[in-house]
Amino acid sequence: MKIHIIQPEPHDDLISVLDMISWTKSPRLILDLTGRQRIIHTLVDLKRLDRKARKVGAALGLVTNNSEVIMLAKEAGVPVFPTLEKADSTPWRKTLSHIQKDHPNRLKIGLKNLKSGVTPQKAKPLPDWLRIIFFLMGVAAILCLAFLFTPRAEVLIFSSRATQELELEIKASASSTNPDLAGNIPLYEQAVTVEVQDQVRTSGMRLVPKTNAICQVEFSNLQNEAVVVPATTIVLGPGEPALRFATIQEVTVAGGVGSTAGAEVKALQPGEAGNVLENQVTAIEGGIGVNLLVTNPQPCSGGTDELSPAGTDSDLAVLRAKVKDQLISAAALTLTANQEKEIVVIDLDDPVIEVLQTDLQPGLDMSTDFLQLREKAVVHVPYYRSEDIRNAINLSMDAILEPGMAGIGDSLEYAMVSEPSGGDGLFRLNVHAIREVKPRIEPAEVALELQGLPLSRAKAFLLGLPGVTDCTLTVFPRWWKQMPYLSFQIEVKTP
Repeated sequence: MKIHIIQPEPHDDLISVLDMISWTKSPRLILDLTGRQRIIHTLVDLKRLDRKARKVGAALGLVTNNSEVIMLAKEAGVPVFPTLEKADSTPWRKTLSHIQKDHPNRLKIGLKNLKSGVTPQKAKPLPDWLRIIFFLMGVAAILCLAFLFTPRAEVLIFSSRATQELELEIKASASSTNPDLAGNIPLYEQAVTVEVQDQVRTSGMRLVPKTNAICQVEFSNLQNEAVVVPATTIVLGPGEPALRFATIQEVTVAGGVGSTAGAEVKALQPGEAGNVLENQVTAIEGGIGVNLLVTNPQPCSGGTDELSPAGTDSDLAVLRAKVKDQLISAAALTLTANQEKEIVVIDLDDPVIEVLQTDLQPGLDMSTDFLQLREKAVVHVPYYRSEDIRNAINLSMDAILEPGMAGIGDSLEYAMVSEPSGGDGLFRLNVHAIREVKPRIEPAEVALELQGLPLSRAKAFLLGLPGVTDCTLTVFPRWWKQMPYLSFQIEVKTP
């Protein structure tokens, strides 16, 4: 019978060999693998080659000395030969085409024919004794599950308690990242923007102008024509700048050189500063002054001052100190309110404050009963977390605790012996701490020891634990006389 031989090259792989098989026309196909690259690595690879050969109507055979490939070929039912001569002289298994020729009707049998050819047979009933055994086995399995999972127990263990005290120096440092047993805790700082306003009553007095000076002036004509002097005409007195007076009513100076007319004027600057001696008002403001002369034959009088409350530098210093304290307090309150965890703000007399805006009303040069100051600033607030202090104290106490003892939950209480002191990223404070301790009892380990014990032995075991003063065992159902066999059915509590 004609045989087609495929001898893969060193660069060929499984895909290229499958492609070579697709061109095979012979009923027998030999894949020569002696001394060549490993093509077949797994059973799946070999089955893919065999399936491809069958698809083109050929029977696949291998020529190889590789023991692993030979084992895979035996498992896949593919014949293996040591040489090409043996493959040509040794009988092969029947090819797929021969199988189909020997059994031409095998693939033509439909599902309907298969169903019609099957004769249904009635199932033979089991003997009664065997059915009873199976029933009893089921009941026993259910009872075993109930025996394991139904009982449960609750155990309360009461132990003696002691008090542990410690004085510890806490060091809040910007360089610390976590609390440790030496008392080091992290120090934090946050910039908080706040705005406050406050006022103080003024303590100073100042003279405040009260009334304006009034006097009579005399205008003299320098020309032959009459001159009208309007009301509010400004005449000037002494000083630099000159005191200013305004005429109260309109007057007319008759024509002729040397003609005169009197008018009443009022000082525009209130207070005693407007009082001048006679013949000190000597000039007229404006273009009308080239036609007239002016003087005051009598002194200008009537301008008075009075004492009025006013702010002083000391008042302003007190006000600034109050506003600074309020900025610090407001920043601390704002920071505390915005934190999820409890924090302690370090109260500094002189924290870093950056003033953004300031407004003083009405000012030191004004008469007022109160000075009011509004400031907006950024305050740098240092703080530490209460949780960090508690963790540092617990770590320190655990380090000196007697073996077999443990701290009780949230029993830790501490008080500051000294206020925080320091600066530049490091603050120190002393605390006095106290907490309750009790013998260390691991509920999971106790539950493992108790499983399956009679109640009397279980109680004796519990009372024999170090530091245990009393215990109670409650088993459900009540009539059950021993501890559950499953440890997770035992709940151990140490109140």
